[in-house]
Formats: sequence, structure tokens, C-alpha cells
Amino acid sequence: MVQKGQHLDMVEAYRPETREMDDLCLLHSHICVDNIFSALYDTGDLALRLQAKVIVAEHLKADLLSLCDKYYVFERKIADITIMKLVGYVLENISAAKLVAQYVIASK
Repeated sequence: MVQKGQHLDMVEAYRPETREMDDLCLLHSHICVDNIFSALYDTGDLALRLQAKVIVAEHLKADLLSLCDKYYVFERKIADITIMKLVGYVLENISAAKLVAQYVIASK
């Protein structure tokens, strides 16, 4: 059971028919995702719960770009439950590859 103040990084259940979070967890959390479109349509955790009207799109507070650009900022209270739902986003792979390439080049 999720406790107040916890942060969850959710990386599984990236297909529409799979889930790793229950409804109460979603309802009582600040949810951020790596990619809004994929989260809305490709993940069972979110897409199925949106279709069933358990949550609404406004439950998704921010995507990875708005977090990195500090477009979405909130003051996290000690009891807040936060979720980062990762559904797989090519920008993450490109960024990681760029960092590795820079490291390899700098190491030579």
C-alpha cells in the first residue's frame, strides 16, 4: 500500500492491457509522465482509468519536457504522493545516447 509522502517511478505496464497502480493510488497522487500522448493512449494504468472515468486528463500534471523546462513547478508537501509514469519516449533514448557519446569522446 502506498503511504503518504512516497514517490513512485512506474516503468512497467506500458501496454494498454496492463496495470501496476490501483485506482486509489492514481486518485491521490500528483502524476507526471514522460510523454502525455503515450500516457493517454498507450498505458493501461492511465488509458484504461481515463476511459472508465476513474481519473480525468487533468490528473496528469506535467510531462518530462515541462518538468525539465520548469514550466510545471509545485511545492511538494511532506504528505504528497508523486508518480512519474514512464511509458517510453524516444527523446529519453536520444538524450541518453548523446550523453554516452559525449562521455566516450571526452574520455579519449
